[in-house]
Amino acid sequence: MYSFAFQRSELGTAAASAVMMLATILAIIVPYLYSELRETNR
Repeated sequence: MYSFAFQRSELGTAAASAVMMLATILAIIVPYLYSELRETNR
């Protein structure tokens, strides 16, 4: 992904793919952390 986007000077594509990967990771991690922290406080 890095060589595809940054070495070809396609910063828009690189930024969009980075945001999408970050959003995917956050969509998985945030509910998990919320449920884990909620269970430990009970």
